[in-house]
Amino acid sequence: MSINLEAEKYRKLAFLPDQLGNDFGCYTTFEISPDFKQIFFDKEKKQTHKKNIKRMARFIALQEDIPFEDYVEFNSENNYEDICYVFKEYLTLLFSNRFYYSEKYKLYMSYFWDGDGILVFIDENGIFLNTDCKKDYNWEFYPF
Repeated sequence: MSINLEAEKYRKLAFLPDQLGNDFGCYTTFEISPDFKQIFFDKEKKQTHKKNIKRMARFIALQEDIPFEDYVEFNSENNYEDICYVFKEYLTLLFSNRFYYSEKYKLYMSYFWDGDGILVFIDENGIFLNTDCKKDYNWEFYPF
């Protein structure tokens, strides 16, 4: 299956059609499927999701030219509290806790809307990134 087809399949799983039947997730609808549960940064708790939350945040931040790497090394588990502290305002502003996970599909999702939209999925094989959510052919894949 092509990268675009696989990622678009994920988009259909993650977003519900709106009342008018618009079903192009992260562009015409932002209604999240009930199969996807919101997950949060929480420096007080150990999380099974924190590695993938950091991955999604990093990919979105790089697209928005936010200099996360100037302050924190994202590949280090030891700096998780630093990420939460140093970028609390960024994370609140940019992501508004828009991190989701589907146990059913074993799939992570996050998005950021800036007029073009950035959509990120993580499955067991890698990261799917679309930096212009109005397009269904703009997907990039970064394997693990």
